[in-house]
Amino acid sequence: MGKKHDWKETEAFAGTTASEVRATSLVSMTRSAKERLTAVAKAHELSLSAFFRLAADEYITNHKW
Repeated sequence: MGKKHDWKETEAFAGTTASEVRATSLVSMTRSAKERLTAVAKAHELSLSAFFRLAADEYITNHKW
């Protein structure tokens, strides 16, 4: 069985082409913030990276950035 939110992870890569190379970004936060956000991501069967991509895209869309 696939992840409950496979479509959300797919959306997190929207606009990504097969020829694009993945890049890594570092996000600094407290340990407790990381634990809290990781728990939220896992509750939705997402990786922390996918959660951050989705959250950023949703924020940009909903706040007209």
